[in-house]
Amino acid sequence: MIWKEEDVIDLTKGKKALQSSISKWSHIDDANRAIDPNIEDCNFAFHTGCEDKAYWMVDLEAVEPIDCIRITNRAELKHQKINQNLSVECSLDGIVWTKIDPNMHEWNNLDVLEINVLQSLSARYVKISLNVKGHLVLKKVEVLKRKYHYIAGSRADALGMRLSVLISAIYVAKHLDGFKFVFSWMEGTNDDYRGAVNNSTNFSSCGEILRANEIFSEEFLKKHQISSKYRSHGNDIINLSFNDSKGKFLQRKWGIFTGKIGPHKCMRDIVPEEVLCELKECYQSIQWSYKCKQIIQEVEQICNEIIADDFVILHMRGGEVVLGDFKVAPWLWAKTKHFPYEVAIEIAKVEWESNNIVIVGQDFTSNQILENYLNKIKPNKDIKIYSIDSLIKDCYNYTNPERSFFDINFLSKAKKIYATGASMFSNTASMMAGKELIHSFYDIYSDEELYNIIQKNISCLEIGNLHRAYCYYRLYDFAIKLNMPLQVAQDWLYKAMQEDNDNDWYRIAIIDTFFKEKDLKKIDLYLKTDCIYREKFFEAIYGPHNTMNKWCFKYYDSLRDKYLKYADTKYPYISYMAAKISFCRKNINDALKYIEYSLAKDPSNKYFLSLYAEIKSKIDDKNDTPIAKLKTNINIGTAKERITNTLSYKLGQAMIKNSNSIIGYIKMPFILNNIRINHAKEKIAYHNKIKNNINLKLPSLDSYSDYPEALKLKNHLSYKLGEALIDASKNWYKGGYIKFLFKINKLKNK
Repeated sequence: MIWKEEDVIDLTKGKKALQSSISKWSHIDDANRAIDPNIEDCNFAFHTGCEDKAYWMVDLEAVEPIDCIRITNRAELKHQKINQNLSVECSLDGIVWTKIDPNMHEWNNLDVLEINVLQSLSARYVKISLNVKGHLVLKKVEVLKRKYHYIAGSRADALGMRLSVLISAIYVAKHLDGFKFVFSWMEGTNDDYRGAVNNSTNFSSCGEILRANEIFSEEFLKKHQISSKYRSHGNDIINLSFNDSKGKFLQRKWGIFTGKIGPHKCMRDIVPEEVLCELKECYQSIQWSYKCKQIIQEVEQICNEIIADDFVILHMRGGEVVLGDFKVAPWLWAKTKHFPYEVAIEIAKVEWESNNIVIVGQDFTSNQILENYLNKIKPNKDIKIYSIDSLIKDCYNYTNPERSFFDINFLSKAKKIYATGASMFSNTASMMAGKELIHSFYDIYSDEELYNIIQKNISCLEIGNLHRAYCYYRLYDFAIKLNMPLQVAQDWLYKAMQEDNDNDWYRIAIIDTFFKEKDLKKIDLYLKTDCIYREKFFEAIYGPHNTMNKWCFKYYDSLRDKYLKYADTKYPYISYMAAKISFCRKNINDALKYIEYSLAKDPSNKYFLSLYAEIKSKIDDKNDTPIAKLKTNINIGTAKERITNTLSYKLGQAMIKNSNSIIGYIKMPFILNNIRINHAKEKIAYHNKIKNNINLKLPSLDSYSDYPEALKLKNHLSYKLGEALIDASKNWYKGGYIKFLFKINKLKNK
């Protein structure tokens, strides 16, 4: 149940219940014990006799909308299982009953059964029955109705996104009668394992988030926190207006989720500036833990006492996407999660004329290097340039999760925030500030300008090979977008690999440029010499980073499909990649076909043989099912046998065989007619067989391992002659047989 206990009413309190029978284990007023709040410490509340369809029923005394029926099972474990056979029905009048689908029954370890009907019906009577013969024995029954609808801010991403949806939910609930704001707070994030950064103490990852009890007050949690299983990546408030009917805000029956885009950007009939001001008030209404209140005060102290004047922030995104496992998917994350330090230098040169500058980001070491560089070259010595570490290192010793909370509050105090524009961390800071602070460098510079800026400044800072590699990749990406020669793009990729040889995405990108050149021999050789032996190479094109985000499927599938398109016995390594891709897509027959292309060229290759064994093992596993075993008992033959058994091939073969003598020519019409009749009988018998048992159906021709060889039979004279004769008989009234006689010579010559 999504609702908190204090947000529901138990409709059974003070009502009357009855049951189908009593037993020697029944108590005084047995049926009503199940709805008596004073009865807690007992094995069971009521106990019917042993009978068919034993039942218990409560009269709510009025028709009420029902949200949840919660049933607490009897305590004795050995007797609990029988109650898996419960049936629950509701009625308006006690005569006509509506059964609740058992698929809606949600058991928690057979202790408690919840049935969330979410006001899909209203009822006066609720009846619980046992579907099998036996005793109906339960400990407690509650029929619950909501006090409020919910507006939920519940995400499992990093801190910025979580606070954003939470603030939005407070705002929306505040404007709707009968609605309450709630939120969930998962420990860790849904992306922890993809963003890992190994062996780094000077770095903060997006997964390092304060626990709910570390960030919020106990009172706030008690009032607003719901189970973390209730969360969503959706955004139900898009295009809604507070002038809409209440039903629009009940899309999920219990209410709605707020999402990534705040109400000031996605709701109708609002003034964005006014909404932003209210969002600031919503943020300020949150009750924080003692530690977080202290951090907010420390932010104020630094802004007022140390900086004292207006300042702009360079929000340097790019931590895990450059230094962590995210780096293997730059196509996904570069635009939204990477702020090149080279671009930050250029922006600082504009801002240092009039504003102090603070550098905020996850890579603490690189931020301090940028701080030192800018202070060294700045023309105005009165301007202060800090990294956030310089501001706090001698004053506060924050953990990384505390540091994230400090950073987002600090961002909200800036005059401007320069960022990618897509970061929810900096966008949430705008909501907290009550005004738009974000200046995306993509809005300031064109792709060509960014290309030139990165190229110009790439040697200014010594911030490590991974940052340089990533920027070389950005230069490759801009080169492709700007339609520069492929050689230019390839040169940037080779430079990226020199800096970060472990990142196999750069190899995938190089191969893609070869595909653009349509140089299949070069691709096959490059795969052989540089790629397939690498342990994580395949993950770069088919791994956790590019199979979990649906919005990227189209791009990655277009890359993968190129290997399938060009798979051929001439290109064993392209075929090997096609086989691996097909195997991951669970297209096992295609995988087998492609790996056989590879083995045809190089039958002793250990990588090909290993993948072949894996594919065959999967096929064997499939064949181990009862139905598959039945199929294996059928003689399905080979693809060649299937083609030689076609009517075309049999007719053509008979014509060739009987064309060596005059007697053969005389017999030929009768022989051909006899072949037609027998083939038709075989066809009818086969269709009757599979009609009675679908498992006897022969597999598709292209699923046979000898399919490529079998296709050659269709070019044999036997098949072509038979095919031409069948075509002639279909068009006999158009002179088909006369045309056939002329066609025979053409076919023989071919």
